[in-house]
Amino acid sequence: MSSPLLTPPLDPLSKLVRWEFNRKLTLWMHGGLAVISGFVYLSTLHINHFAYWRAGRWAGVGGLVLCFPALLPYLLSAAASHRLIGHDRICTWLFAGIVTCGAVLTWCLFLGVIGSNDRLPSVPVIVIVQTLGYWLAAGTLFAGFKDETYHREAKAKAIRTSRPQEPR
Repeated sequence: MSSPLLTPPLDPLSKLVRWEFNRKLTLWMHGGLAVISGFVYLSTLHINHFAYWRAGRWAGVGGLVLCFPALLPYLLSAAASHRLIGHDRICTWLFAGIVTCGAVLTWCLFLGVIGSNDRLPSVPVIVIVQTLGYWLAAGTLFAGFKDETYHREAKAKAIRTSRPQEPR
């Protein structure tokens, strides 16, 4: 049984497949957490006086505008991590854990599970701290992968070295 540290390096095609999976994973994760955060944030607002649902076809836009502060950290984090992500599995799963724990903490703050509503930080402070935390996590974990030419070269090398399809 060999140690994981002694395994041979990945070939370019495997790196490319991992890179594509990691990008899809982070985008879907950010999207799912953003939707849940939007609903949690909307559930805390007192919007009885604002009838955004009566706007007809603009009701969805009204809901998005109302929950935009809760969506902003995930949109910015998805943009940053999508650009920086690499083929390393450990870094990707650590980042996913950090973003998920940050989302759960934010939901607890919005719902009043942590502390009383009197002493909670304001929504802009929560959004700024959450966004900075996600950016720092992405920048720290994916620091070695920010060279975009690396991905282009890996893709070109993977295409060149991939086995041709046998005729059927």
